[in-house]
Amino acid sequence: MNRELVVVATSTKRALLIIALALMSGGSGAQTLDPRYDEALARERIKESALPADTCLQRSSEMFYYPSAALKGDRSGLVRLALTFRRPDAPPEVELLTLVGGTTFLRAAKERVAQHRMPCLSADSAPVRIVEDIQFTATPEPESHHAAPGPEDPSSPRRKELARCLRTPAQGPIVGDAGDKDANAILQITFAMPDEPPAIKVIYSSGPPALLEAFKTGVSNWRMPCITPQDEPMVYRQQFRYQPDGQRTAIPNPLPLPAFLSSVKGIRTMVVKFNFDEMGCPFDVSWQFNMPVMPNYAAQVGPASSYDTRREPFLKWLTTLELDLTPERFERLLGQHTRIQVGCGSLDLSDD
Repeated sequence: MNRELVVVATSTKRALLIIALALMSGGSGAQTLDPRYDEALARERIKESALPADTCLQRSSEMFYYPSAALKGDRSGLVRLALTFRRPDAPPEVELLTLVGGTTFLRAAKERVAQHRMPCLSADSAPVRIVEDIQFTATPEPESHHAAPGPEDPSSPRRKELARCLRTPAQGPIVGDAGDKDANAILQITFAMPDEPPAIKVIYSSGPPALLEAFKTGVSNWRMPCITPQDEPMVYRQQFRYQPDGQRTAIPNPLPLPAFLSSVKGIRTMVVKFNFDEMGCPFDVSWQFNMPVMPNYAAQVGPASSYDTRREPFLKWLTTLELDLTPERFERLLGQHTRIQVGCGSLDLSDD
């Protein structure tokens, strides 16, 4: 029986390995679309970036295809590689820094960077080292904001630097046969020292104890070597999903608000009222299903300039909702995203 481990990023600040990983990112269309037939969509799903950016790095003009098995399973990933160039006409030496999502993405990334060149190097040039991030997002999410935009936190550049400093081994958690049921674990991971494993707190676990221990053992090998005692600890939440049959069940995406509400647990007993005409309707909401494990994520879709504070009470309500699911479907849908389409009019759930 095919048994598959899926790692999904669910950082509370959505800053760690957004693959969503997020981490974390669900959509029914991703199971059937093949990027070989849509070049624009393929480029949207794969993002390549390098630091420092002011080099003469030359990437191949050939199409970079998403690994087909990962695409069919709507799996996302991140590969961070250190590339050292010594000659203008030779591929770089490759060192793995961070891997999330599995070795399928690592193989694709290594094949890609083997075609990279640094043509401005000369025979007597010193080696050039860059860090290349390749982010695979099976179902790209639109820009969204869960809070009103404001001045950037002075610590943000440093926090971003620390996030890029995350180091993981090539081998992920070693999971054996953990049974025939889907299972999830959500771990809170805190980095405070550069040469010590992170502190791990279990937020949720539904599988057998051995499965949870495998996840914790894998995470204990992660490091953040550039963090210092002067830095605030870096705290992330990471979801691990065990899928015995390798099949993925998706929340429909996009989802009109009436259809969404029809799946909400206890909707007929709720008492709420929202006037969307007073919220700049229509608008869309990016929503991630986490309840009752932890609050759902709800954010306005659109650029920061379009953020409307009048929608905040409705967004806050969306973070509290549970879906009416069997235990089996709950395990399959936990952590998934959808895009809720909110039209004009009003929502009036009263006890009249």
